[in-house]
Amino acid sequence: MPRSAPPLIILAGCAILGILLVAIPMLTHLDRGLGPDGIEYISLAKSLVETGHFSRNAQREPELHRTPGYPLLLMLVQPWRSTHHLLILFLSQLLMTLVTAYLLLLISRRMSTTRSSWLLAPFLFLLNPIILLMPFNVIAETFFSLLCSLSLWLFSTSSGPSHTRRLALSGLTLGFAVLVRPVGLVLFPALFLLGMQTSASNGKSSKAPPLLPARRVVLVIIMSFLLLPTLWTVFNGIRNGYWGLSKTAISFISSAYGPAYIHNDSKTFRDSKYDHGLSPLDALTEVYSTIVHNPGTAFRSYLNGLARVILGPGEWHLRRAVLGERGSRANSGPISSVVMDNSNDGLNFRLITETESSGNRRGTQAIALVTWSLAVTLLTYAFAFRGLMRCFGSKGPIPVFCAAAAALLLTSVAGYEANARFRVPAVPYLVLLASYGKPIPAMTFSRLRERLRITKGRGGA
Repeated sequence: MPRSAPPLIILAGCAILGILLVAIPMLTHLDRGLGPDGIEYISLAKSLVETGHFSRNAQREPELHRTPGYPLLLMLVQPWRSTHHLLILFLSQLLMTLVTAYLLLLISRRMSTTRSSWLLAPFLFLLNPIILLMPFNVIAETFFSLLCSLSLWLFSTSSGPSHTRRLALSGLTLGFAVLVRPVGLVLFPALFLLGMQTSASNGKSSKAPPLLPARRVVLVIIMSFLLLPTLWTVFNGIRNGYWGLSKTAISFISSAYGPAYIHNDSKTFRDSKYDHGLSPLDALTEVYSTIVHNPGTAFRSYLNGLARVILGPGEWHLRRAVLGERGSRANSGPISSVVMDNSNDGLNFRLITETESSGNRRGTQAIALVTWSLAVTLLTYAFAFRGLMRCFGSKGPIPVFCAAAAALLLTSVAGYEANARFRVPAVPYLVLLASYGKPIPAMTFSRLRERLRITKGRGGA
C-alpha cells in the first residue's frame, strides 16, 4: 500500500462522515435548501429559460441586484421542475465541493513538499460543516468556491509554452466567479499583488510558477479578470440604464450603515429608500454622512459583523439543516446578545434543545455540528496564522495571494446582515494558507511514525 494511503483514507473517512451528518437531514427534507436567496435565483433562471429575460417577475423588470453566473448554472438543471431536479442540483453541487477539495490538494502540492502539509488543505476544507452544508442549498457559494480554486490552479500550472494561455484562463475563470458572486471583485488588489509577486519568484523550486515579467503577468491576469464583469456592466448600462455590475454591494452597505440601521428602524435602508429610486451616488453619500455623524455606532456595527463572519459557527444555518428551523436569525443566543448587537449568527450554544418539537437526538446532533464547526474554524485560523507568518520574507506568489485574498474577502462583507455563510468564499484561501504553514501536529505525527519505525527495526534486530 502506498505511503500516502493512511492519510488519504483518514481524509476520505472524515469527509464521508461529515457529508452524512449534513446530507441525511437535507436530502430527506429538500425544502430546507430553499431560502429567500434560492427562490430569487430560481426565479431568474426560470425567466431566462421561459422568456429569455433576466427578471424575477412577469412584468420583466430588469434584475439589477443579482448577477447571471449562478442562474446560468441553474438553467442546466432546472430545479423548479420537480424535486428530482432539485436533488440533481444538490448532488451536482456536492460533486463541485469534492472537485474543489481535489483542486486544493493539487495547489497545495505545488506550495509544499511535505505530504502532511499539502493534505491539510482538503482535510480542513472537507471537515468544515458549513462547507458541507452549502451544496445542499440553492445558493452560489459552492459554485464560487469551485471557480476560485480552478482559477488559482490554472495560475499555479502556468508554465511552459502555454503559460500566457493559462494566465488568461485563470483571469477569465475568476472574472466569471465575479458574475456568480460580485464580492469577488474585491480580489482585484490581490491579483495585482499576485502578478507583481510572480516576478519576484526565486525560481529555485521546480514546483513554483516560472519567472515571468511582472508587467506581462499583471496585464494578462487583470485584463482577462475584468473582461466579463466589464461586459456585464456595459450590458446593464445599455439595456437597463444602470452602469454598474450589481446593486448588491451598495444595498448591503446601505442596510448595514444607513440611517434606517443607525436609528433602529424596522425597515432596512435597502427596503425603505435605495430600491425606490435613490441613485448609487446619493445612497453612498447619505451613508457617508450617517457614518460621520454616528462613528461609534457604525464602527461597532462593523466590528460585530466582522466577528460574525470570522468566528461565527453558522448556528442558524446548521439548525435549519438538521431541524428545519426557519425565521429570524437576529439575536440567536445569549452570547450574541452580549457580544454582538443585532447578531445574525452569534457565537453561542443555546441550540434547538429548548424547542419542544426538536427531540433529544436531533438537538444533540445540532449541538455536535455547531461545536464541530467552531472547532474546525479555530483550527483553520491557527494553521493559517502560521502560514501568514511564513509569508513574510517569502517570494512565492500563491501563499501571498491567498493571504491577501482571504483578508479582502473577510473584511469586505462585515455589516448588519453578515453571518458565517459570508466566510465561505474565503475558506479555500484560508486552508491553502494553513497548508503552507507546516503545522506542528502534522510534523509531530511524521516524527512519531519515524521513531516507531526505528524502534520496530531495532526490536527486529
